[in-house]
Amino acid sequence: MERCAQLCFSFPVDQPTSPGFRCHCTTGVLAEDKHSCEDSKEFLVYTTRTEIHSLSLLPKSYNVPFDTVSDLTNVVGIYFDYTNKDLIFTQIRPDTKIAKVSSSNPTKEKMEIILDQGINPEGIAYDWTSKKIYWTDSANNSIYSMNSDGSHIVMIIQVERPRAIVLDPCRG
Repeated sequence: MERCAQLCFSFPVDQPTSPGFRCHCTTGVLAEDKHSCEDSKEFLVYTTRTEIHSLSLLPKSYNVPFDTVSDLTNVVGIYFDYTNKDLIFTQIRPDTKIAKVSSSNPTKEKMEIILDQGINPEGIAYDWTSKKIYWTDSANNSIYSMNSDGSHIVMIIQVERPRAIVLDPCRG
């Protein structure tokens, strides 16, 4: 009989196939085998204007999901593309851009600039179903979209002082 890796709760046996216990984890999440625990894959991504950080959502965990991206200027918008493991972000004055960097090797040298002309991007969102990036632009008082490679830029709407943006790709 397998034992629980962390916590074991006893339950009455209501069926001949019921084990009479259930395992839980104090840290991490219950693995597929229903006995062992593994690290949670959930984490928080945030910016401090000059850096992009990650933080595990596990209590008392000091492991960071990816290294800090440093030496940036005025990063204000951030989105994590879970499928490709890319950090897509906006940077405002004086070096405005929409860029991305892989979370597996997040260095400034590996940064890919997607768009850096005629924009002042702030909030950013990514639609993984259509592979489109959306952003708010306070200087142009507009909300835009483009393909993830920077092509096919479309102004969606003009609106005074847009800031944050969120998408719901599942509902269209």
